[in-house]
Amino acid sequence: TDPTFTTNMEHGYQAGMLMGAYHYARPDLNRDATVEANCFLRVAGQYLREGYLRPVLDVETGAWLGKDVLTNWVHVWMTTVKNRTGIEPIFYTYSNFTNNFNTSLTQYDLWLAHYTGDPEKPPNPGIWDTWEFWQYTDQGSVPGVSDPTIDLNLFNGDLARLQKEFVIK
Repeated sequence: TDPTFTTNMEHGYQAGMLMGAYHYARPDLNRDATVEANCFLRVAGQYLREGYLRPVLDVETGAWLGKDVLTNWVHVWMTTVKNRTGIEPIFYTYSNFTNNFNTSLTQYDLWLAHYTGDPEKPPNPGIWDTWEFWQYTDQGSVPGVSDPTIDLNLFNGDLARLQKEFVIK
């Protein structure tokens, strides 16, 4: 758990930023998906409410488990969170990892990490038809933040669609 999670969520929200919680999954450590989902809900549950982004599952490890096991792990986590909150999570992974899953995961909205550094060079979403969010660099900067390694993302749509489909009501 990030020790600055609550502070970041509160201050970002108060500053008018669109905020959301994500869970960095560790299926590679043979952690149970239901246990991890419930841990996420204990830590981030208070931010799964109106005005925040839908929750995100970040999977970047565990390819050695095989497509079926890894895909099932993701489904269990996603289903656990949705059943407990009524909110459909978003799935996050990086472009070179998308082919480590069965196509059944394409039912989830994709947040794709693919660092081209150029928002004009869109990524290949692998087994998905498209991406909803695209993290195109981890070397960005924003006013008021001194860290020179900020992740920058694009949304595949307009503000009305973002508010309608990805912000919790």
